[in-house]
Amino acid sequence: MSVLSRAEVREREKRSREYLVKILHKLINEINGIFVVLFTHEGLHAAVYPSDTVDPLDASVQASAISGAVGTFTKSIGINKVNYLIVSGENAGIVIVTNEHYGLMFGFSREKCRFSFYF
Repeated sequence: MSVLSRAEVREREKRSREYLVKILHKLINEINGIFVVLFTHEGLHAAVYPSDTVDPLDASVQASAISGAVGTFTKSIGINKVNYLIVSGENAGIVIVTNEHYGLMFGFSREKCRFSFYF
């Protein structure tokens, strides 16, 4: 494993945050209210609520991508495993909990939300 400089860590962190913000905004803009997604790490959906307004495959892929991006970033800075991620934003909040096989993303949103990441 190579050691990253502080500048490289900051650059990776910046790219990871930009990527996550983009994915979360796409998901939140499609859903206005409470939502729950049970997904596999491959991006397949196991269950989605509300199923009438949320595209199950799209939401599962996005949840898996968020979980994977955080996992990749944290491994690159020496944190081996992330079991949960909490994202708090203006007018929205998301929690993603994972184990070795599945992940669960649940949250709430209202129109025009903004996210801030603090890792």
